[in-house]
Amino acid sequence: MTWIKRLGYCYNIAKGSESISNQMSHLIVGVLAGLPTYAVSARVSIAFYLGALLELPTGVVADVLGHRRTLIFGYAICAFASFFLFMSCRYSGTPVSMPMLVLSSVSSAAGGCLVSGCLQAFIQDYIDRHVEHSGETDGCVSELRAKALALSQAYGNFFSAFLPTLVLAGVFALYHLTGRSEWALLVPVVTYGLLSLAFCMMRTAGERTTPSVSMASHFRDYARKLVPFLRAVQGRGRAGQWLMVILLLRMTLSILTVIHVHTYLMVSQLRTLDLREGGWETLAMGFLVLAAFDLAHYPKGWIVPFVSKRLESTRLIYCSLLAQILLALIVLGVIRLGYSAGAVIGFALLFNAVFSPGHMTLQSVLLSDVPEHLRATMFSLVQVVVLILYGSYSALLSVSGVGVDRPEHILVQLLSMIGLGMVLALGFDLISANRTVAALVDDI
Repeated sequence: MTWIKRLGYCYNIAKGSESISNQMSHLIVGVLAGLPTYAVSARVSIAFYLGALLELPTGVVADVLGHRRTLIFGYAICAFASFFLFMSCRYSGTPVSMPMLVLSSVSSAAGGCLVSGCLQAFIQDYIDRHVEHSGETDGCVSELRAKALALSQAYGNFFSAFLPTLVLAGVFALYHLTGRSEWALLVPVVTYGLLSLAFCMMRTAGERTTPSVSMASHFRDYARKLVPFLRAVQGRGRAGQWLMVILLLRMTLSILTVIHVHTYLMVSQLRTLDLREGGWETLAMGFLVLAAFDLAHYPKGWIVPFVSKRLESTRLIYCSLLAQILLALIVLGVIRLGYSAGAVIGFALLFNAVFSPGHMTLQSVLLSDVPEHLRATMFSLVQVVVLILYGSYSALLSVSGVGVDRPEHILVQLLSMIGLGMVLALGFDLISANRTVAALVDDI
């Protein structure tokens, strides 16, 4: 098995587990469990605001302790968060329900923060170790480093596409037969527990094995490594610093886009179906909507590697942004014609295929520009901004009583974010080109 294939399996198993947990949580809490209508936005708001406080400290902890070790604790805490959510839904309508929901949100924020930036850093570490020994020339190494994650999406799609779909089918069947769906929340308890165990058994080359060194010594070593990086950023000049800022903003917008699709667009469409009052036909349509978000990993698995092999990394990002705009415009038009459910299903099936090439390439470009021992910290900086912005949006929806916007409004918001991402990409390339020309003039 090649390292690209192993990378694909690792990434898709982790994302499949995350998909199972997130989709079941939104479905059961927001629609099936009988919790108050504000439960989804309240849960998201708590998780995002607390995450904003914890994200940066956990990123530093991940870089200090090691990315693999941090993933062990992160996935274990995520398992407990899913269990607390099960307890909240199991005893909905009782005094214990909302405290358990809050406890689940707090645990989810802590575990999610430990995993979020750390997993991306772990993946980039893995890519770098194998790219350095690939025997490619310098130019090819840069391209391979930027596109390796996108190329790996051809492998492991059963875990990210079909397995979550089968689990969701079980949720709907359980609800249709018994009227209770919360028992399905024990599935992410098991999957997250297995991921924690898998990383516990894994070993990576060059990992620290000196437990006798104190935690204070580890943090002092981290600070000593941080100072040279900050000096190097200062030495890039004004143009180089602006490039770094724009790159961080582009990554922030990219993450906001995918969260908006997989959280609010999905819940919005499910709420328009009224699953609690409808019959089995309505439940079947709800299942198709949810399954589309999981099955989207399958077309992504063959479209993303196909496109990535044929385009340079810069063109790949622009192609991805343009495809997202075109897809959103088409789906928005279909919704205006009155085919909301079919339009959202089509959008969900194709979104990952057009979004992932640019997002994964941008992520690798950002992390490859950062030393290995600072990658989780850098990604956590991005996540802090994401959490603050999205937590504010969720709080606004809760306070205003809207709860969740309609699908067409969400698509307009997505178009705005993607358009801003395109503007930032053009600005990044313009500054980069001017900087290159200035450097050539100085050399002459």
